Amino acid sequence: MEGTLVFELDLGTTQSMLKNTGLDDGGRAQQQLDESFLKYCDDYVPVKNRVLLGSGRNSTTIGSGEIVWNTPYARYQYFGELMVDPETGKGAFFSPTYTGENRDGFWSRKGVQKVRSGRKLKYHGGGRRGRMWGERAWADHQDEIIAEVQSVVDKGVR
Repeated sequence: MEGTLVFELDLGTTQSMLKNTGLDDGGRAQQQLDESFLKYCDDYVPVKNRVLLGSGRNSTTIGSGEIVWNTPYARYQYFGELMVDPETGKGAFFSPTYTGENRDGFWSRKGVQKVRSGRKLKYHGGGRRGRMWGERAWADHQDEIIAEVQSVVDKGVR
């Protein structure tokens, strides 16, 4: 029998397809990417009292695509270079009886913009912990992170 056979396929709107696969703004794929990235960074973030480590989870809105470590020293730790008072050449002053904001005995002169010293920070808490933790965690674990995100997308396609 001769003739034309026509199939009509309705895939829905682009927005509905993106939502179904979790690829919409802030969707399941972005949420998984944020969660996975934070999880793999945990072994790379410097740890003294776990405040910096915890700030990644506490300061990040999962699904936003923006990972935030929010402590007064996060940027300083991330770039890993001692910043010093330009007049004294010191990173901080110490007195065991000092009970200022962070109550650990260290303080800096108020209002002084510190400058780079060229001296690298020394990190404690494990072999992978240290500067540029995001880049290093991504380099070491990007395949796992991508696979975790792909798994979420695949579930939405079924």
